[in-house]
Amino acid sequence: MKFICVFCGTSERGALKYTALAQKIAETLVANGFGLVCGGANVGLMKVLTDHVLSAGGEVIGVLTPELQKLGVVHADIKTENLHVEQTYAARKSKMSQLSSGFIALPGGLGTVDELTEIAIYNQFASYKHYSDNPVKPCAVMNPDGFYDGFAMQLKRCLDEKFMTQQHLDLLLFTDDPVESVEHIVKFKGHTPDDARWWELT
Repeated sequence: MKFICVFCGTSERGALKYTALAQKIAETLVANGFGLVCGGANVGLMKVLTDHVLSAGGEVIGVLTPELQKLGVVHADIKTENLHVEQTYAARKSKMSQLSSGFIALPGGLGTVDELTEIAIYNQFASYKHYSDNPVKPCAVMNPDGFYDGFAMQLKRCLDEKFMTQQHLDLLLFTDDPVESVEHIVKFKGHTPDDARWWELT
């Protein structure tokens, strides 16, 4: 089975507005034969996703740190053999990436933005020929009610100011359609390596 990693917020208050969206993502993942990789928590949108993937008969892998275990918010319904405990936050993000064929970012806070940005950086370096052993993986950014409009504007500013290339910006799909976000990963055929050298004058 292939897995899609979903980054999302763990705030109970923040989850209220986007619960239906998370449920639809969960249903679409299972309908397309994907399992879920997530942070393993039993709160916020992460709980909604996990509950609905499991109730639909899907598989869930949780990747967490000892600190999360100490907080007592690990989702009890994730199989023990599907819980991966990494000693650092950085190692946790790396493990989530290794386990996943693609990524979807739902609304969230600092952790979600950090995870999303790190995947974008992985893909930037993976897009070069000499990084072909570390393939680009598709990433969709769920943007309901313009939640990530500010992030998209910042990336556009980076592009306009020549700090990134259009090729790298195009590696992120912004959408408010949960079905489109999963289809983007299903239909992804890989990325043709390029030699874009954004650090040089053109």
